[in-house]
Amino acid sequence: MKHLLLQKFHNPEKDISTILSASTDTAVEFKKKIIWIECKRVTSEKNIENNIRKAANQLDKQLNKKVGKKIKTGNKGLVAIDFSKMLHSGDQLLVKANDVDLLNSVGKITETFIAQFSNQWNRIFETKNNRIIGTLVHFSTMATSQARNLLVTVSDWGVNPKVNTSHFNNSLLSEIATIINNINT
Repeated sequence: MKHLLLQKFHNPEKDISTILSASTDTAVEFKKKIIWIECKRVTSEKNIENNIRKAANQLDKQLNKKVGKKIKTGNKGLVAIDFSKMLHSGDQLLVKANDVDLLNSVGKITETFIAQFSNQWNRIFETKNNRIIGTLVHFSTMATSQARNLLVTVSDWGVNPKVNTSHFNNSLLSEIATIINNINT
């Protein structure tokens, strides 16, 4: 996931660029803010909470580091989760009747995942640095549209702002989601 984020986030025309020397899994500079990102791949419901906690702890350490005598308060933290392995085991495909149904199902998968698990990560974030602004989720899977009998890879990205995060952080996350969902890699 780290390498995919590096590709997705490097878009100087959109004022977003990756930081290759990040001390976290990756980082981006966007709107003059550094966003530190810790990536986790979840394989089952059982390990979601533990992975989120690990990522949040790693971000806590990074966000509390001092530069000289000051903590850089403009920096943000984001947990990134790849839940692809939770969707289908082995050789199963996402099968839909046609392209429209397939495209509609992709967004619903992400929305359902966020709705089902956001309480877990928000509960963890309550006790962590308030500059952790939310969760970025991603999945990718093989699929087919029966109408065209075509095998394709589908993927989606979604963001879930932390509960009670600022309007600025919500806007920042919304812009990031738009950028990463509209960039071809």
